[in-house]
Amino acid sequence: MQRMKDILLNLCKISAVSGDERYARPVVESLKEVADGVKQLSGGSIVAYKKCGQPGAKRIMLDAHLDQIGLMVKSIDERGFVHFFNHAGVDFKILPGAEVKIFGKKEILGVISAKPPHLLTAEEREKPIKTENMTIDTGLPVEKVKELVQVGDKIALNCNTALLLNHCVTGRSLDNRAGCAVLVSVLEKIKNQPLNVDVYVVLSAGEEFGGFGAVAATQEIRPDVAVVLDVSHADMPSARSEDCGELGKGVMIGISPVLDRALCDEMISLAEARRIPYQREAMGSATYTNSDGIVPLCGGIPTALLSIPQRYMHTPQEVISMEDMVSVRDLLLAYLMKEVNL
Repeated sequence: MQRMKDILLNLCKISAVSGDERYARPVVESLKEVADGVKQLSGGSIVAYKKCGQPGAKRIMLDAHLDQIGLMVKSIDERGFVHFFNHAGVDFKILPGAEVKIFGKKEILGVISAKPPHLLTAEEREKPIKTENMTIDTGLPVEKVKELVQVGDKIALNCNTALLLNHCVTGRSLDNRAGCAVLVSVLEKIKNQPLNVDVYVVLSAGEEFGGFGAVAATQEIRPDVAVVLDVSHADMPSARSEDCGELGKGVMIGISPVLDRALCDEMISLAEARRIPYQREAMGSATYTNSDGIVPLCGGIPTALLSIPQRYMHTPQEVISMEDMVSVRDLLLAYLMKEVNL
């Protein structure tokens, strides 16, 4: 568990706002140590693979999205305050007072303006702050801001990842660096093992914008089977229990019309046989993950979805359990062991 925790903490240090994953280049270098080959596709997705060397071998693709939510610079006013809009699903309720990082000509720290309660009118106290009334204060004079920041620059939430009690972790971009950390751990585990299949690990770009990175990678790899890793809602105050899994109770195995039921049942059987903690996650329609875009490609790809329970999604303080990450990794390894006779 400690090794995977270290991987997760290192991945969370990287800023890769959806659609601008160039800052993820260090991930490519680290994967070269555990894969036969690694490359970053033009759309930003990273593909690492381990091939068995057998002609016509079955191709298994394991996907987790690398991108994170963020904001984008809209304009700079005459006082040097930066105006912005939502770029990839940030929960605006948590923004006032938040620390951010602007990726301009150089990285610039800022804070999102919040009018003190002393200055609020009675009417303002009863209403949420409108997004058009939020700005970013960098502390710089307007001339310097305009020199370093341009319309269209990406903005990331800026906070440290921290360890909580009971093997829990909190911080930004755990959606879905947690899934990425699991896949890096899987690569490490199979590094020196003989395989009967080719395994492709995809850390995909652009999931928060509909999954274009996973689609591009799938079209290049043309896998026989795909397994998507993501996060899903865990139990939290005021949320209905039927809408959430439970933190610390194991991998959430997706069941949806989009997903391949035989493959999902196989994952459930493996979890039960290996005594891996798991939960069923039923979805009546689409999964709203990369699975939806992968399934119809290349004539149809049998796809399973494994999710890590997470609290407070799309905030700077997301919470996951390392024990759940271990259960996802162990289930993936059990599946690969069944497939490749490790």
